[in-house]
Amino acid sequence: MLNTKDKILIASYNLFCKHGEHFSLSQVAESIGIKKQSIYNYYEKKEYLIKDLIKIELNKFFIEINEVVNGTINLSIKEQLKALGSASIFCAMSNRRVYFRKYLSLAILRDDMKDIMLLVDNYKNNFENKFVELIQEGIKREELKKVNVNFIARYYITMIRGLLDGLKVTIDDQSNIEFFNQFYEDFWKRIAK
Repeated sequence: MLNTKDKILIASYNLFCKHGEHFSLSQVAESIGIKKQSIYNYYEKKEYLIKDLIKIELNKFFIEINEVVNGTINLSIKEQLKALGSASIFCAMSNRRVYFRKYLSLAILRDDMKDIMLLVDNYKNNFENKFVELIQEGIKREELKKVNVNFIARYYITMIRGLLDGLKVTIDDQSNIEFFNQFYEDFWKRIAK
């Protein structure tokens, strides 16, 4: 059974995905059947609730991606890169995260979100470093051409972000998977030895 704080976070997540940070604590309270005052037992201000929500969601997202990637360590670089790209897209689309991501971009631009921006940058850097490491390993194993590692990593990440923006939540997962697989095969042909 969920405790009150978890219920507050889940309700806030759902409202954030619909309205960004433009939801009220009254809406949160109403959706879980508590009084608005009860929320202040956990969060002094709405901004603290939003920051906590973002931190938790970013952490969950990158844990999910890492779990997928860690399961591919013994595979070829081709399969590891594909898994990392695929996980990036499909973890970002699960649990309405595509909407969360849309509003996250706006929320972290505020002056009082500098600590969250640093967290996002840290996650992004770790994520990009994983791509760089895989490409370097692919060159070392002679699975990849000698390429500009940072450029190829950035190129792939940019393409994944573009795909994420282009994939539709309303289209069935199978269509999205087929689309990603075709994109990935085209990408691989460009860098494979």
